Amino acid sequence: MASAFNKRIIPHHGGGNLGTVAQLHAIACWPHAPWIELLHDPLIAAYTKGFAIMEDPPLVDKEGYLNLPQGPGLGVTIKKDLIA
Repeated sequence: MASAFNKRIIPHHGGGNLGTVAQLHAIACWPHAPWIELLHDPLIAAYTKGFAIMEDPPLVDKEGYLNLPQGPGLGVTIKKDLIA
């Protein structure tokens, strides 16, 4: 609907972990969704805390961009010691 009316959207995923990575992939294919919202409050927890389960989490670069993981599936690897 937003695209039909030439409106931008900024989807919000309230959690972290794989949900944020999945949201990042969805946003990457929507031309009307130019940003991703990350929960980042260093006094409580940095956004990277939600990515602690991943061996190769996406990280915000010095210009504020979050690169889209390119591996199979969601593009990230869960730490082996967390998988039973």
